[in-house]
Amino acid sequence: MNLIKLKDIMQTKNITAYQLAKKSGLSQSGVSYILNGKRKCTLESSVRIANALKLTSKQIIDIFYKEEK
Repeated sequence: MNLIKLKDIMQTKNITAYQLAKKSGLSQSGVSYILNGKRKCTLESSVRIANALKLTSKQIIDIFYKEEK
């Protein structure tokens, strides 16, 4: 998972981790763990985050399914 891209998109959209948690229906601590790389993102969580951020399918693949370089 590419946390840098995810954080960049959040910053561009002016969305905090707290707001992402509220919009996605995930717990605030769960979002924090994901953003800090302490927990892997499940498929369900990936979809919830993608929907909350209104990501394109390309962005979803780039963030959640491509390996970081």
